[in-house]
Amino acid sequence: LDKVVGHYAVMPLSETFVLYAPYIDSALAQRDMPHELRYLPVALSGMKANSQQDDRCGVWMLPPLEGLHYGLRIDETTDERYDIKAATQVALDYLNDLYQQYGDWWYCLLAYTNSPTALQHTLLRHGTETALWDYTKQDLLPNTQVIVNFIACAYLGEQGLLHFTAKDTTPSITKAPLMAELEPIDTLRTLGDTTNTTTAEPAKDTS
Repeated sequence: LDKVVGHYAVMPLSETFVLYAPYIDSALAQRDMPHELRYLPVALSGMKANSQQDDRCGVWMLPPLEGLHYGLRIDETTDERYDIKAATQVALDYLNDLYQQYGDWWYCLLAYTNSPTALQHTLLRHGTETALWDYTKQDLLPNTQVIVNFIACAYLGEQGLLHFTAKDTTPSITKAPLMAELEPIDTLRTLGDTTNTTTAEPAKDTS
Protein backbone atom coordinates (compact mmCIF):
# COMPACT_ATOMS: atom_id res chain seq x y z
CA LEU A 1 0.00 0.00 0.00
CA ASP A 2 2.87 2.40 0.75
CA LYS A 3 4.10 1.96 -2.84
CA VAL A 4 0.69 2.95 -4.21
CA VAL A 5 0.52 5.94 -1.86
CA GLY A 6 3.93 7.01 -3.14
CA HIS A 7 2.80 6.57 -6.74
CA TYR A 8 -0.20 8.84 -6.38
CA ALA A 9 1.79 11.33 -4.30
CA VAL A 10 4.11 12.11 -7.22
CA MET A 11 1.68 11.54 -10.12
CA PRO A 12 0.19 14.81 -11.38
CA LEU A 13 -3.59 14.54 -11.51
CA SER A 14 -5.52 15.47 -14.59
CA GLU A 15 -6.99 18.95 -14.49
CA THR A 16 -10.25 17.16 -15.20
CA PHE A 17 -10.49 16.25 -11.53
CA VAL A 18 -10.15 19.88 -10.45
CA LEU A 19 -12.81 20.88 -12.97
CA TYR A 20 -15.37 18.21 -12.11
CA ALA A 21 -14.74 17.59 -8.39
CA PRO A 22 -17.39 20.14 -7.34
CA TYR A 23 -19.93 18.44 -9.61
CA ILE A 24 -19.09 15.01 -8.19
CA ASP A 25 -19.23 16.36 -4.64
CA SER A 26 -22.69 17.80 -5.28
CA ALA A 27 -23.94 14.53 -6.79
CA LEU A 28 -22.61 12.60 -3.80
CA ALA A 29 -24.22 14.99 -1.34
CA GLN A 30 -27.57 14.73 -3.10
CA ARG A 31 -27.48 10.97 -2.53
CA ASP A 32 -26.00 11.19 0.97
CA MET A 33 -23.10 9.03 -0.20
CA PRO A 34 -19.60 9.05 1.36
CA HIS A 35 -17.57 12.12 0.41
CA GLU A 36 -14.46 9.97 -0.18
CA LEU A 37 -16.07 8.42 -3.26
CA ARG A 38 -15.03 11.59 -5.09
CA TYR A 39 -11.64 9.90 -5.47
CA LEU A 40 -12.97 6.70 -7.03
CA PRO A 41 -12.65 7.88 -10.66
CA VAL A 42 -9.05 8.87 -9.87
CA ALA A 43 -8.41 5.32 -8.63
CA LEU A 44 -10.21 3.79 -11.61
CA SER A 45 -8.90 5.86 -14.50
CA GLY A 46 -6.62 8.60 -13.23
CA MET A 47 -9.60 10.84 -14.06
CA LYS A 48 -8.71 10.61 -17.75
CA ALA A 49 -11.81 11.17 -19.85
CA ASN A 50 -10.63 8.94 -22.72
CA SER A 51 -9.79 5.95 -20.52
CA GLN A 52 -10.72 2.55 -21.90
CA GLN A 53 -10.01 -0.99 -20.78
CA ASP A 54 -11.73 -4.01 -22.27
CA ASP A 55 -15.40 -3.00 -22.54
CA ARG A 56 -15.22 -0.33 -19.83
CA CYS A 57 -14.51 3.31 -20.52
CA GLY A 58 -14.69 6.89 -19.29
CA VAL A 59 -13.46 8.31 -15.99
CA TRP A 60 -15.80 5.97 -14.11
CA MET A 61 -14.85 2.94 -16.24
CA LEU A 62 -18.49 1.98 -16.64
CA PRO A 63 -19.34 -1.36 -18.28
CA PRO A 64 -21.71 -1.08 -21.26
CA LEU A 65 -24.64 -3.08 -19.87
CA GLU A 66 -24.85 -1.00 -16.72
CA GLY A 67 -24.52 2.18 -18.76
CA LEU A 68 -27.44 1.16 -20.93
CA HIS A 69 -29.47 -0.05 -17.95
CA TYR A 70 -29.20 3.34 -16.25
CA GLY A 71 -30.12 5.26 -19.37
CA LEU A 72 -26.90 6.20 -21.14
CA ARG A 73 -26.80 6.22 -24.90
CA ILE A 74 -24.23 3.72 -26.16
CA ASP A 75 -24.27 2.97 -29.87
CA GLU A 76 -22.09 3.18 -32.97
CA THR A 77 -22.09 6.97 -33.02
CA THR A 78 -22.37 8.00 -29.36
CA ASP A 79 -21.05 6.66 -26.09
CA GLU A 80 -22.22 8.77 -23.16
CA ARG A 81 -19.89 6.96 -20.79
CA TYR A 82 -17.32 9.52 -21.98
CA ASP A 83 -19.64 12.33 -20.88
CA ILE A 84 -18.30 12.96 -17.38
CA LYS A 85 -21.44 14.53 -15.96
CA ALA A 86 -23.80 11.91 -17.39
CA ALA A 87 -21.45 9.09 -16.39
CA THR A 88 -21.14 10.49 -12.87
CA GLN A 89 -24.89 10.35 -12.36
CA VAL A 90 -25.06 6.78 -13.63
CA ALA A 91 -22.00 5.57 -11.73
CA LEU A 92 -23.30 6.96 -8.44
CA ASP A 93 -26.78 5.55 -9.00
CA TYR A 94 -25.21 2.17 -9.71
CA LEU A 95 -22.98 2.35 -6.63
CA ASN A 96 -25.92 3.41 -4.48
CA ASP A 97 -27.97 0.47 -5.74
CA LEU A 98 -25.06 -1.84 -4.96
CA TYR A 99 -24.95 -0.43 -1.44
CA GLN A 100 -28.64 -1.21 -1.00
CA GLN A 101 -27.79 -4.78 -2.02
CA TYR A 102 -24.64 -5.34 0.04
CA GLY A 103 -24.78 -2.77 2.82
CA ASP A 104 -20.99 -2.44 2.66
CA TRP A 105 -19.11 0.08 0.52
CA TRP A 106 -16.07 -2.14 0.03
CA TYR A 107 -18.27 -4.88 -1.41
CA CYS A 108 -19.79 -2.20 -3.61
CA LEU A 109 -16.39 -1.29 -5.04
CA LEU A 110 -15.55 -4.94 -5.66
CA ALA A 111 -18.90 -5.55 -7.33
CA TYR A 112 -18.56 -2.37 -9.37
CA THR A 113 -15.14 -3.28 -10.77
CA ASN A 114 -15.74 -7.01 -11.21
CA SER A 115 -19.55 -7.43 -11.42
CA PRO A 116 -22.08 -8.43 -8.79
CA THR A 117 -22.13 -11.96 -10.18
CA ALA A 118 -18.38 -12.38 -9.75
CA LEU A 119 -18.52 -11.06 -6.21
CA GLN A 120 -21.44 -13.31 -5.33
CA HIS A 121 -19.58 -16.38 -6.56
CA THR A 122 -16.56 -15.37 -4.48
CA LEU A 123 -18.70 -14.87 -1.38
CA LEU A 124 -20.21 -18.31 -1.87
CA ARG A 125 -16.78 -19.90 -2.21
CA HIS A 126 -14.95 -18.05 0.54
CA GLY A 127 -17.69 -16.80 2.86
CA THR A 128 -18.73 -13.36 4.02
CA GLU A 129 -16.12 -13.25 6.79
CA THR A 130 -13.24 -12.93 4.30
CA ALA A 131 -11.08 -9.94 5.27
CA LEU A 132 -10.84 -7.06 2.84
CA TRP A 133 -7.10 -7.45 2.37
CA ASP A 134 -7.53 -11.12 1.47
CA TYR A 135 -9.28 -10.08 -1.71
CA THR A 136 -6.18 -8.22 -2.82
CA LYS A 137 -3.47 -10.48 -1.37
CA GLN A 138 -5.03 -13.71 -2.61
CA ASP A 139 -6.45 -12.34 -5.87
CA LEU A 140 -9.89 -13.68 -5.04
CA LEU A 141 -11.31 -11.52 -7.84
CA PRO A 142 -9.74 -10.39 -11.13
CA ASN A 143 -9.89 -6.67 -10.30
CA THR A 144 -9.00 -5.90 -6.69
CA GLN A 145 -6.35 -3.23 -7.21
CA VAL A 146 -9.10 -0.62 -7.05
CA ILE A 147 -9.28 -1.14 -3.27
CA VAL A 148 -5.62 -0.23 -2.76
CA ASN A 149 -5.75 2.58 -5.31
CA PHE A 150 -8.88 4.05 -3.77
CA ILE A 151 -7.56 3.97 -0.21
CA ALA A 152 -4.34 5.66 -1.36
CA CYS A 153 -6.19 8.37 -3.30
CA ALA A 154 -8.72 9.01 -0.52
CA TYR A 155 -6.01 9.15 2.12
CA LEU A 156 -3.80 11.53 0.18
CA GLY A 157 -6.72 13.61 -1.04
CA GLU A 158 -8.15 14.17 2.42
CA GLN A 159 -4.67 15.11 3.69
CA GLY A 160 -4.30 17.61 0.83
CA LEU A 161 -1.33 15.72 -0.62
CA LEU A 162 -2.59 14.92 -4.11
CA HIS A 163 -0.97 16.84 -6.96
CA PHE A 164 -3.14 18.85 -9.30
CA THR A 165 -0.50 20.21 -11.67
CA ALA A 166 2.75 18.88 -13.09
CA LYS A 167 4.58 21.87 -11.57
CA ASP A 168 3.94 20.77 -7.99
CA THR A 169 6.84 19.54 -5.93
CA THR A 170 6.77 16.17 -4.22
CA PRO A 171 5.14 16.53 -0.79
CA SER A 172 6.55 15.00 2.35
CA ILE A 173 4.21 12.16 3.31
CA THR A 174 5.01 11.68 6.95
CA LYS A 175 1.79 9.80 7.65
CA ALA A 176 1.91 7.30 4.77
CA PRO A 177 3.16 4.34 6.88
CA LEU A 178 -0.01 4.64 8.96
CA MET A 179 -2.00 3.06 6.16
CA ALA A 180 0.23 0.00 6.06
CA GLU A 181 -0.16 -0.47 9.80
CA LEU A 182 -3.96 -0.42 9.78
CA GLU A 183 -5.99 -3.46 10.57
CA PRO A 184 -8.16 -4.55 7.60
CA ILE A 185 -10.56 -1.72 6.87
CA ASP A 186 -14.14 -2.93 6.81
CA THR A 187 -16.08 0.25 6.10
CA LEU A 188 -15.55 3.67 4.60
CA ARG A 189 -16.36 5.06 8.04
CA THR A 190 -13.11 3.51 9.30
CA LEU A 191 -11.22 5.26 6.51
CA GLY A 192 -13.00 8.49 7.34
CA ASP A 193 -12.10 8.21 11.02
CA THR A 194 -8.48 7.43 10.13
CA THR A 195 -8.17 10.49 7.91
CA ASN A 196 -10.13 12.70 10.30
CA THR A 197 -12.98 13.12 7.84
CA THR A 198 -16.70 12.68 8.24
CA THR A 199 -18.16 9.79 6.29
CA ALA A 200 -21.91 9.70 5.77
CA GLU A 201 -23.63 6.47 4.84
CA PRO A 202 -26.94 6.52 2.97
CA ALA A 203 -29.97 5.27 4.79
CA LYS A 204 -31.19 1.92 3.55
CA ASP A 205 -34.48 1.88 1.72
CA THR A 206 -37.10 0.57 4.13
CA SER A 207 -40.03 0.98 1.81
